[in-house]
Amino acid sequence: MKHVLIILSTFLLLGCKDDNENSSNPAQLPPATQTGKNTAGCLVNGKVLLPDKGSIIDGGPALAAHYQYLDGGYHFGLGITNVSNNNVEGITIGSHNISFEEGHIYELSEELWDDTQIYASASFGSTIYGYQYNTTNIHTGELKITHLDTTNYIISGTFWFDAVNSNGEKVEVREGRFDLHYAP
Repeated sequence: MKHVLIILSTFLLLGCKDDNENSSNPAQLPPATQTGKNTAGCLVNGKVLLPDKGSIIDGGPALAAHYQYLDGGYHFGLGITNVSNNNVEGITIGSHNISFEEGHIYELSEELWDDTQIYASASFGSTIYGYQYNTTNIHTGELKITHLDTTNYIISGTFWFDAVNSNGEKVEVREGRFDLHYAP
């Protein structure tokens, strides 16, 4: 009986999932697909960030994208948000007045509302607006559109960026990917 308890205890321990143990494993990221699977993820300072499945956060979905023609230009937005232990983590990427081309790489830089640009940010805290990190002219990144289907409203791509907060502290976002149906 003692051996059965030891074996059973071993299986129980091996079967337990430790979120912290796998939180920096890039294999947890979804594959970089281009078929509208509605998946996304990235590494934030080496830790995996995936959207909450089916969650509504601050009145919106945990994973969403839009690519819309408004006021004479195309505007893009991507949001990936996760809530765990009452802590909100998320990244956003946006653009003003840029018509995307499949296969093209776009620089993520500072957000200037009166210009054509693409920018990114990362947020951490008890709300989505907790600790805000933004790309700048110095701390930049890249967004690559790997697939754009304007008939079926699918947009896919990869990204990475560095962003800083108002204290000059930096966050590194790497191995980002998304494959989404977008709101036209």
